[in-house]
Amino acid sequence: MPIIVSIALLFWLFQSLNIKQIIEITVQIKLPYLFCAAGAMAVFFILGALRFVLLLRPRISLSLMDSVKLNFSMVISTHFLGTLSEALRVIYLTQNFNIKWKDALAVHISDRLLSVWMLCLALVVFAPLYFHDTLSLFLLGLIAIGLIISLFLSTQTFWPNWIASTMMFFASSLTGWRNILKQLSCIVASMIMTALALWIISYSMDIPMPYTLSLAIAPIAILASLVPFTYAGLGSREAALAYVFPLVSAVTKEQAFTISIALGASYFLSSLPGIFSLPKLIKISKS
Repeated sequence: MPIIVSIALLFWLFQSLNIKQIIEITVQIKLPYLFCAAGAMAVFFILGALRFVLLLRPRISLSLMDSVKLNFSMVISTHFLGTLSEALRVIYLTQNFNIKWKDALAVHISDRLLSVWMLCLALVVFAPLYFHDTLSLFLLGLIAIGLIISLFLSTQTFWPNWIASTMMFFASSLTGWRNILKQLSCIVASMIMTALALWIISYSMDIPMPYTLSLAIAPIAILASLVPFTYAGLGSREAALAYVFPLVSAVTKEQAFTISIALGASYFLSSLPGIFSLPKLIKISKS
C-alpha cells in the first residue's frame, strides 16, 4: 500500500516536471558528497535515539547505545516493512524491560507525537528566515498557537486511561526547564544536520543554496518524510520540496525534486548500520 501511494504521488508530480532536466541534474550528483550527506543524517538518527532516551528517563533506563541500535534498526526496516517497523520498538521494550505492551505502545506513540511537536516548533523558528510573506507568517502563527494549546492539553487529567499514559510521557518531556532545554538542543542539532545534508547535496549538484535556506527548509523536509501511508516519505517529500523551494529561491522544481531524491538516498545510506542490529531485534520479536 505505501509504495502504491508513493508511486501515485510521484506520477502526479511528474506531470508538472521536465524529466529530461531531472536526469541531467541527477547525473551531476557526486557520490562522495552523497556519503557525506548520509553521515550528517546518521548523526540526525543518533540524536533521535538520544531524544528517546531522555523521554524514557527516569521511568525506564535505556542506554544510549541500545537506543541508537534500536533507532537504526527501525529506520532500515522501514524500507522493507513500512509502518510495521514501528512494532519493533514496542516489542523490544516489552521483552527487555518487563513492561506491559500498552505502556510500551504509549511510550512509542508519545515519542512520535513529541517528534512532530518539536519539528513544528523548528518550523516556526527557522522557516521565517525565508518565508516572509503575510500568509506564511499567519500560518506559522497558527502552528505556534496550536503547539501551545496541545502542550496545555497534554497536562490535563481528563484523558481516558488509554490516552493518559501517552500524554504523561509527552508532557513530562516538556515540563521543567532542564527537560525542555535537552529536547530543544536535540531538535536544533537535528535540524542543523538535516540542513547540512541538504546543503552538501545541493553543492554536489552545483546548485547555489545558502546554508540558511537549507535550515529554513529542513523542518519541512523531515515533516514531509513522516507523512503516513508513503514509502519512507517518498513522494510526499518530493512534492513538498518541489513546491516550497521555488517560492523562496531560484531553485527550480526539477532541482528541488532531485535534491529530495538524493536526500532520501542519504536516509537509506545512513540507516545501513541497522543491518547489524536488526537480526537481533527480529530474534527478540520471535521469542
